[in-house]
Amino acid sequence: MKWNKLAMTGVCLGMMVIPGAAEEMGLWIDGTQLDLSTAPVGMYEKEECTMVPLWLTAEALGYTVSWMPEDQGVRVENGQVAMDLRYGVDQYVRYSKEAIGMTAPQQYGIGPEVIDGRTYVPVDMFALLNCTIEEQEGGVNLTTQGGVELPSPMKSYPELWQAEEAAGFPVLVSTQYKDVEMEHIFVIGGELVQIDYADGVCYRTAKGTEDISGDYTQYPMNWSWEQGRFQVQARGQEDGILIAHWTDGVYTWSVTFPKPVPEETVKSWVEHLSQQN
Repeated sequence: MKWNKLAMTGVCLGMMVIPGAAEEMGLWIDGTQLDLSTAPVGMYEKEECTMVPLWLTAEALGYTVSWMPEDQGVRVENGQVAMDLRYGVDQYVRYSKEAIGMTAPQQYGIGPEVIDGRTYVPVDMFALLNCTIEEQEGGVNLTTQGGVELPSPMKSYPELWQAEEAAGFPVLVSTQYKDVEMEHIFVIGGELVQIDYADGVCYRTAKGTEDISGDYTQYPMNWSWEQGRFQVQARGQEDGILIAHWTDGVYTWSVTFPKPVPEETVKSWVEHLSQQN
């Protein structure tokens, strides 16, 4: 069966072909079956993922779901945490609304998609909302009572070398920022290092090539260039760059600025990367 893909330009909700639902599949939350009769499709399998209706599942767990057309996605949140999901992007992050902290980006095999104006996500995504996912006869059960720990906890370290040891790789920082205090140093999920500078700049690095900035907002301006061994991409507004990320094919880096900066600032940041310790 061929699947239509959601057009990311001008999100055309309600224009996708509805897949054949697996009618025999059911969804339980703490042992109580969830009524999926109001969904265009209850549950279905795609690319080896079990897809469930986001709004019904999240609301049953005590979360609200808000459509964000300007970002081509949706937000899932309660009073403490939130997740911003983008259609077609297999990258899921949970962040705190009360303090600094977020999980490393998780991938579950497929990004959120829309059927008849409703959002569907892989059921495994709910692990980030403190659920245990268990297959059972007839479907899937989400257990919230005594749920699992977050798979990617954020841990704080007083010194950069300690974060390097925890993450298992050397951390390059920009010598252009040597006089700005590193206010917080974190390792997220044991694999991503985040440095919060005193002036509001947030800097991240990890192994891999993905965008690890954690901000997937669709800004009006985009930049892309090659700089030495790096491939650099940046996003922002007409008055400057707010987020940049780059990779050398082995490691990836990102920097988020509290206010727009010129392209030259980002180029200088990338050019002066060096190991501090």
